[in-house]
Amino acid sequence: MFYVKFLKYKKYILLFFTILQGALSSKAQWIDWGSPVTRFWSTHNVIALDTNGIVYYACTENQPSSVPKPILKKFDGTSWVSIMFEYDTLNQIEFEEALIDSNNQLNIFYRNDRQILDINNNYLYTVKQYGCKVLKSNGWHDLTGTWLDADTNQFTLHACLDRNNNVYGVITTQNNLIIKRWNGLSWTKYSNNGLPPYRYKLRIAYSEGNTYLALLNTATFSTEVYVYNQNEWIQIGSFNSGNAEVKLLNTPNNKLYLTYKNKCVQLNKTTLQWQDIGPSMENIFGDEYDFRCDEKSNLFVCTSALASQEAKCFYFDGIVWVNIDNRVSENIAGETRLAVYDNQLYVGYNDFILSKAIVRKHDLNLGTAVLKSSDVFAYYSNQSLWIRNNKMEVLNLEILTIEGIRVFTKQISNDLNAIKLENLTNGIYLARIKDIQNSDPLSFKFVKTN
Repeated sequence: MFYVKFLKYKKYILLFFTILQGALSSKAQWIDWGSPVTRFWSTHNVIALDTNGIVYYACTENQPSSVPKPILKKFDGTSWVSIMFEYDTLNQIEFEEALIDSNNQLNIFYRNDRQILDINNNYLYTVKQYGCKVLKSNGWHDLTGTWLDADTNQFTLHACLDRNNNVYGVITTQNNLIIKRWNGLSWTKYSNNGLPPYRYKLRIAYSEGNTYLALLNTATFSTEVYVYNQNEWIQIGSFNSGNAEVKLLNTPNNKLYLTYKNKCVQLNKTTLQWQDIGPSMENIFGDEYDFRCDEKSNLFVCTSALASQEAKCFYFDGIVWVNIDNRVSENIAGETRLAVYDNQLYVGYNDFILSKAIVRKHDLNLGTAVLKSSDVFAYYSNQSLWIRNNKMEVLNLEILTIEGIRVFTKQISNDLNAIKLENLTNGIYLARIKDIQNSDPLSFKFVKTN
């Protein structure tokens, strides 16, 4: 009897669940992007996203009782497909950076630990080489050849591209520092004049004709920033960072940002002074994080070194750093890396519980600046109205419906104010901000959505 009734109403039941599924999926949230990228624990993770929405992921897969294996894959819409270039399996490949150039091509920067054997195939030593390959329509091509041969010293590499696809790279060894620029034909080596003798955690960036370098001075444990000028590096900033991770980022609108410890600062290129961006980020940045921007120069951070240890992601809304939909990962995560383009945000990490590399995606719905003035800045995001009052007095805020009915009032202090709007129904609202004398009120409209 029950089965007969089920068949009778089957189409209505299926329609109900279809609508329910659509309603649930309409709310942006973190979702797994395909199955895990690796079968085992991953390290040296890098991720990139091209303008066609293709996601690339590279890492070292650490198989039990086996030589670590380099993994380089792209997501074809249904699964992760290997695109690994040919290499000597006796060597160990470790990925350092993945960048998309202005031709929408993947540039992969890697370290090749090449074993040197004697005539009897006995191990002698390891030569560490850095290289870069670019993925073109007809396959992999060596972009620059080998950057450096050396002994067994530990190296680090950081690289960036300019709008003409010239490559800028900085390599640190135990006793040396090599900074180069590749113009498509040959290398140009930078002088080390002006740099401190003890440096670590170097980052390089190119912006509006100038090359910038950020580093940790291990003699003073301070982060220092330099600009290259006439064969010499000129210091333009020093920050009390301790041994914290450092990031240097140039955005598409040619703004230069530095992150360290719990700070994000921006360089004023006219005065060469650094300005704080947003409040302190001590509850956001940990010892391990990634700092990137999208094509519109929006800033994003993902981290896995907070107290909770799950991966989290934030974006800067012009006033504060806003958490994007709580946690990225379900479990403890490590080596989080992010890529973002056209409101599509991808975060890759090693899942400590699953012992696999995971990529998760989020469809962004970033807020909108609704009022900008020298005295008041307002931003609508995530069902909240953020208002920065720069005047030395308390202001009055009132929110009205489009019909003119007052539904909310609040005093705005001389600080950053977060006004939660979840109790308002969806629709168009008018906000007014007035001083005590009600002189020159500021007005703006915003659309409340879930």
